[in-house]
Amino acid sequence: MLHVSLITPEKVHFQGDADAVTIPTTSGQIQIFAGHMPLVTILAAGELKIIAGGETKFLAVSAGYIEVRPGNKVVVLANSAEIATEIDVDRAEAARERARELLKGKIASEEEYAAVMAMIQKEWARVNIGRKHLSHRRPSIGV
Repeated sequence: MLHVSLITPEKVHFQGDADAVTIPTTSGQIQIFAGHMPLVTILAAGELKIIAGGETKFLAVSAGYIEVRPGNKVVVLANSAEIATEIDVDRAEAARERARELLKGKIASEEEYAAVMAMIQKEWARVNIGRKHLSHRRPSIGV
């Protein structure tokens, strides 16, 4: 059993036991089970999957870091995280388009370029993950 913590600057999104976690990294997806060797790597924008007690939680995450510690502890530090079924796809698409427009404008430095590219990657992941899990949303009840 793993003990997984998913933390952003705003809050702790998940903290608890899990059977496995699948994490997007800059080298591709990795899946972590109990007994995994210690590891520190870079988190990429994409879908993070937590399997716990027969249930699977899907989240969109952006850049950050991952640490697998001895004792089956997994710490994911992400700039942002959002439950897949709660993503507003229209809003994510609009944010992605705004980021693309920024890329077309004048970019003064490498740092600014990197920030715009990170924004595009984050919004691209949100759009794709939101669309993928669109059918799993709970219908809203109008009054």
